[in-house]
Amino acid sequence: MLNWGGGRSLRGFTLVELLVVIAIIGVLIALLLPAVQAAREAARRTSCVNKIKQIALALHNHHDTMQAFPAGGDSMEGRYGTLAAGRDVGTIVYLLPFLEQQSIYQEIYARNPAVGAPWNVRSVQDAKRFDLALCPSNPVQHTRTIASENGVADSTVIHPNNYVFSLGDACLEWGQTAPPHARYVEDRGLFMNNRRKPFADCPDGTSNTTAVSECLTPDRGRGGNDMRTNVALYTGMWDGTVNGLPRNCASTFPINRELPTANVFSTADSWRGLIFVMGRNRANGFTTTTPPNSAMCFHDTNFNWGVVPPGSNHPGGVNVAFLDASIRFIPNLINCGNQNAYAVKSGPSPFGVWGALGSPGGGETVTLP
Repeated sequence: MLNWGGGRSLRGFTLVELLVVIAIIGVLIALLLPAVQAAREAARRTSCVNKIKQIALALHNHHDTMQAFPAGGDSMEGRYGTLAAGRDVGTIVYLLPFLEQQSIYQEIYARNPAVGAPWNVRSVQDAKRFDLALCPSNPVQHTRTIASENGVADSTVIHPNNYVFSLGDACLEWGQTAPPHARYVEDRGLFMNNRRKPFADCPDGTSNTTAVSECLTPDRGRGGNDMRTNVALYTGMWDGTVNGLPRNCASTFPINRELPTANVFSTADSWRGLIFVMGRNRANGFTTTTPPNSAMCFHDTNFNWGVVPPGSNHPGGVNVAFLDASIRFIPNLINCGNQNAYAVKSGPSPFGVWGALGSPGGGETVTLP
């Protein structure tokens, strides 16, 4: 109680009371911050869903026009035969006219592969980042220039992307046409190299077949040891014959672990999510054999076969667009069946619900919550 000589008494805060008030404010802030972060992530996830939706609708518009979906990678509609760049033009290149990027598509069509690859086309190099291909939850979103793949003095302008196309439940690769090699089962997804598939190639139904999902862009060039952004060179996926087992990757590198240095591909090998126009499967595709956000593994430096699951920074899983353009959130803990099974060329997927969702014609009955 204070008396300033005027007959009035004023009461001030004591030190204890002030500390109590500060403590209460601190507790309230601590309670509110997670809610604010959750709200921000919810907004980012909503934005991500909207972008995947636009890409999925562009697939439908492309099919309406061309009577088929684009290939996962080819040499620009087969105009260049079997050139080395025959897998470099990615699915999204063919979607550009349906995503308000007609001018870039036209220049790529006119000049690739005379310039080597679609990312060397001037309009692609000079363009600003392609925001539709970027998830707001992935912080690595800047366009940058890095040394070229062959290690010489030239450079490549890269435009990162976070959206990749379904390769199905195969240990992906191309070129092999006879069993029992693992590459024999390549043709299990919708977006394979040098193949354009129509709706008729999806007898399992459009609502049960994956089309587009997410990947994360590495924050260090083409390298780093985040197992979701760089590929593990892990020969243990090999089972001693000509095949590989998914479990040998997924169980060795559990979710949310970094890759040991000895298992990481060099920065010259992996292009995961770095160039949105690239068609190489390891760069802009995803498999449904191992769980979302688990490690990516290949058998050798030639990327002969392996698994490239989708990945995201959304807590607990990834957004996936299905062939009917519906969007669902697929959890990391989705049923992945028998991870000790070999991939199959036909019939039901051995990799549970997740594998069944990736196979357009496996004949499985799938129920999601």
